[in-house]
Amino acid sequence: MATRPKFESGPNALYWLNQAHHALRGAIIRGFKANGADLTAEQWSVLEYLWFKKQAPQTAIAKATGRDKPAVTRLVVSLEEKGLVKRTRADMRTNIVKLTPKGVHLHEQYGPVLRDIVSSALSSVSKKDIGIMHQALKTLAVNLSKSGRQEVEE
Repeated sequence: MATRPKFESGPNALYWLNQAHHALRGAIIRGFKANGADLTAEQWSVLEYLWFKKQAPQTAIAKATGRDKPAVTRLVVSLEEKGLVKRTRADMRTNIVKLTPKGVHLHEQYGPVLRDIVSSALSSVSKKDIGIMHQALKTLAVNLSKSGRQEVEE
C-alpha cells in the first residue's frame, strides 16, 4: 500500500499564495464594511478594471478579473442594482459596461481604503522583494494561461 504524501505548508508556494489571497480578500471586505461600503472584493475587482478602462465589454471584464462569464454577469447585475454601472448592448451578443457617476465617485471615496490595506500588507516587505514577488506572480499567471486558463493582461 502506497503511503500518502505528508502535507507541509513551509515551502509550498501554492499554499502561501492561497493564504495570501484569502487574507487579502478578508481584509478588503473588513475595510469596506468598516468604512460603510456595501461591496464585495469581487465587485471591487470589476469596478477597479472599469476605473482604468472607463468602459468594457463583459467578456473583457471576465478575462481581466479571471472569472467566468456567468459570474461576471451576476457581478455586473449586482453593481447595476447599486447604481454603480450601466450596461448597454453593443450587438446581439455583447454588453458594454460603463461606470455611472456614482461608480466613478466610489473610487475617490474607497480607493484610499484599499491603498491602506495594500500598504499595510506590504509594509514589512522590501522593495526588492516586492519586485521579485511581482515578477514571480506574473510568471505564474503567464504559465497558467499557457495551460488554457486565460491570457494575462498587463
